[in-house]
Amino acid sequence: MNRSTDFLLIIFVSGIVFFSNLGEAKLWDRDEPRNAGCAKEMMERGNWVTPIFNDELRDAKPVLLYWFIISAYKVFGITEFAARFWSAVAALGTVGCTYFIGQRLFDRRAGVLSAIVLASSLMFGVAARAATPDSLLIFFSTAALTVFVAFAFPVSSPNPQVAESSGRFPQSYLATMGMYGLMAIAVLAKGPIGFLMPTAIIGMHLLIVTLPVWNPQEPEKGLRKLLGIGLKMVRPFHPMHFLKTCWSMRLFTATGVVLLIAGPWYFLVGQQTDGDFLRAFFLKEHWGRSTTSFENHSGGIFYYPMVMSIGFFPWSVFALPIMVSIVKHKSISPKLVFLFCWVGVQTGVFSLVQTKLPSYVTPCYPALAVLTGYFLCQWARELHFIASWIPRISFATLFVGGLGVLLGVGYAAMDLLGASPTLGLIGLLPMVTGAVAFFVWRKTASRAARERTVQWLAVSATLFSALFFGAILPQVSQQQKYDELFVQKTHDPDRLLGSFGCLEPTWVFYSGKTVFELSESNGKSFVSMSRERDWHPKPRPDLKQFLTLESGQVITLKRLLPHVEKAINGPVSIVRTSPYFMKDEELVLIESMQPDVASKKRKEAHAESGLRR
Repeated sequence: MNRSTDFLLIIFVSGIVFFSNLGEAKLWDRDEPRNAGCAKEMMERGNWVTPIFNDELRDAKPVLLYWFIISAYKVFGITEFAARFWSAVAALGTVGCTYFIGQRLFDRRAGVLSAIVLASSLMFGVAARAATPDSLLIFFSTAALTVFVAFAFPVSSPNPQVAESSGRFPQSYLATMGMYGLMAIAVLAKGPIGFLMPTAIIGMHLLIVTLPVWNPQEPEKGLRKLLGIGLKMVRPFHPMHFLKTCWSMRLFTATGVVLLIAGPWYFLVGQQTDGDFLRAFFLKEHWGRSTTSFENHSGGIFYYPMVMSIGFFPWSVFALPIMVSIVKHKSISPKLVFLFCWVGVQTGVFSLVQTKLPSYVTPCYPALAVLTGYFLCQWARELHFIASWIPRISFATLFVGGLGVLLGVGYAAMDLLGASPTLGLIGLLPMVTGAVAFFVWRKTASRAARERTVQWLAVSATLFSALFFGAILPQVSQQQKYDELFVQKTHDPDRLLGSFGCLEPTWVFYSGKTVFELSESNGKSFVSMSRERDWHPKPRPDLKQFLTLESGQVITLKRLLPHVEKAINGPVSIVRTSPYFMKDEELVLIESMQPDVASKKRKEAHAESGLRR
């Protein structure tokens, strides 16, 4: 195999996982329709600066994703495929970067396997197939770290001076500018974290690998040994060493590049919204999420290890052998230090943040993939020996995980979605793979047998992810019937649309309308529907005003109909019904049947029939 073949294989595997039936599933609540709808509203307004969703300022994310989605809308039309297209492309780019990092730090086999591991891991597949900024953030931050690897870890050379400089900050000014330029684009994707996190990873790596050699003169025992361990842990943060490392990273240049690339948009959006976007984005979305738990998204110190055991499935089953291999290493090379810092800084920082979400640590999955790919290659070729029973524990875990998928997906499909329990049969794939690998990977197994086992693991993981995303999720999405509320026969495009007691962003996207949140009674006779500034929160009229005076239509829960009729002192007409996805509720689209509205409807019907004659 050569590099061209490597890339063709990587593109083939990634294409199957990321692009198969990409537009088949409807947008998943809640972030996907918000992002896709925001891009749609920006495009319709002709405003490429201020993010607007549901006729209100969307201050949760910067603008880069919306620009990408708008460009896809112009080519493919306003579809689910277009909304997700650039996420899949960015994920493909991240897989390519992972291949480069793996082969640069180790060898081509490790690079290819690392790329396949990343492409077939569950949480990365979710990011690749979702209209969210996660895939863009992961790509640009990984690309920046790829530039660092390319210049900090030169190709293997017999020159001892080259080997000694491995892992140091790039001396090329052009490389530095390119690396920080990619981080600046990541700042447009998801905010300051796009610059701070890759910089912290590189900084932590440099703090460790540039430490002067320290050899204590006296043997360490008891309390002295514990003190020595403590000193080793804090040595990287010695003030002079820390400042020297920061200076070597050219952070003033980094700040200038970020301000030059990302600064103009932040300035413009602040100017166009009188600072409202900047206040909400930095104070609520960043400071608020760091110090408080938003929307009950909290967790303890073991939250992310548990999340990664599921999100990195099926490859997370090799966590134990990898940790054993690390412990058996007599000395940790700068290459492994870099990967450890990538994973450790990402998970460590977000473990301290009060708001916790699984997507927050997905940017470290490329490093996990390279570690997995490297150690699997080492074990298969017996270049790094560990007892054969340790990987066999992983294969047994893979079997159990497949059994969990078989039972869990089957039960969820039948009980929660009303779909066929046969969807759970996808769990047979990891079960069979784990069982076969368990019996093949013996102490007496040949190197060829172990290498074939690793290859089968890669094929199995690819098939599992492709089936899960390309076949299972579209079938699950068929239970989302929100768009049935807005079929042409019953949905008047000229009438206002409101919601009472519930609101889903998908209704905004699929109705093509602004959806007003209504109150049961606001204590006022009339609320003006106009606003001082068009990005401010919309007015919240009460039900009576909206249904009778405004002649609007309302989406609500069927069990709330008595409250609605009591609030308006009259009956309502049910225009259309739909099941509420993943909830034991029924949605109804209603309108008022009070005399003034009914009379208006009759006049409109007579006028329409006259035109037809």
